[in-house]
Amino acid sequence: MKNVNLCLLLITCLFGVPSLFAVTPPTLNPQKGESFTVFPLLISCPDAGADIRYTVNGLEPTLNDQKVESGETIIINRNWTIKAKAWVAGTGSSVTTGDFVLTGDIAAGGSHSLALSASGNISSWGLQTSGRLANLLSTATNVTLPGAARYLKSPVTDARMLAAGGSHSLFLKEGGSVWTAGLNTSGQLGNGTLTLQSSAVEVIKGFGVIGSLSGCSGIAAGDSFSLALASNGEVWSWGNKAAGALGDGTTTGTNPYARKVFSGTTGSVPLAGIGRISARGSSGLALEPATGNVWAWGNNASGQLGQGNVIALSRALRVKQNAATFLTDALDISNGQDHSAVLRWKTGDPALQGRVFCFGQQRYGRLGNNNVAVGSVTYPVQVVKTGGIPLDGVVSVAAGTAHTLALDLNGNVWA
Repeated sequence: MKNVNLCLLLITCLFGVPSLFAVTPPTLNPQKGESFTVFPLLISCPDAGADIRYTVNGLEPTLNDQKVESGETIIINRNWTIKAKAWVAGTGSSVTTGDFVLTGDIAAGGSHSLALSASGNISSWGLQTSGRLANLLSTATNVTLPGAARYLKSPVTDARMLAAGGSHSLFLKEGGSVWTAGLNTSGQLGNGTLTLQSSAVEVIKGFGVIGSLSGCSGIAAGDSFSLALASNGEVWSWGNKAAGALGDGTTTGTNPYARKVFSGTTGSVPLAGIGRISARGSSGLALEPATGNVWAWGNNASGQLGQGNVIALSRALRVKQNAATFLTDALDISNGQDHSAVLRWKTGDPALQGRVFCFGQQRYGRLGNNNVAVGSVTYPVQVVKTGGIPLDGVVSVAAGTAHTLALDLNGNVWA
């Protein structure tokens, strides 16, 4: 009887005590934090044979999500919440979470460039015309070395984000106010005037009556209009109204102060729930993180709004996957001049983890769908590699005038 009890005790110890067989949760190195530049994140788990999966959209990982071997790294190239989980023989660990923030920024405009240091200083260089460098000068000179962007009486030292348009510049100040400089013939500086500014001026909500635009968390710039993302998920716009670029229900004239972007075909319902914005040319995109929905408005001459047609929109509508369904599960967005790119990531679905979809003008192969014929593609098509294999594992996209770039999990750039 004693031997039986010993055997039972041994079996219990080996198989009946979960703590002895609990899977060790993955470790992140670093665990969290801020960085001025892109950096590698090391993920590891000491358990033999551990299957480590992770997500970049804040959702709990499943066995169908992206896999990383213990001791490998992934590239942190934007503000992310990383969640990782390990499985051994079907048993899962608890979830390890890390929040990561990049504090530096860069932006490229029509003929000028901007760089932001971790300390909040802005450097600018390129064509000086119209005051777009915010260096107190507006003469037609090529500035070939970075110089300090300025308020009227002092250098900018408290910026947190940058954006550059065709001939103007924006930066988001600590605290959420938006400041601009450069060409202002369409009111793209949002300071209530149409006069160019060679030093940074503050965006207002209405000719100084309502006050400054504040509490913002994002900015974007088109050719002659600008966008700001409020912390409550609403989007503000100002500048040239042509083709509905401001999303305020109008298509002609200019608006030199910030006004909300509307959603729907009629009325004045503010676009809401937005977490990321993009602008280029005369169109805008907005990403709704909770659902992965993408909203679009403005110029649509090449189908870059993903509506199945080439009709401009003066209010934001959801991008469609096809005539019957809307596009969902978006993680990143980017406007080109005549096309758009959307990165999709769906937890638990390997077919939608880092896949890129483009729509708009197809010429020069900018849509990545193995076709260079001139013509408008008005619904999203999937970007492919050689042999028609879908490009996947992508974590960021950027659309230019006539080309598209994608950054993958391993730090590779695709074009």
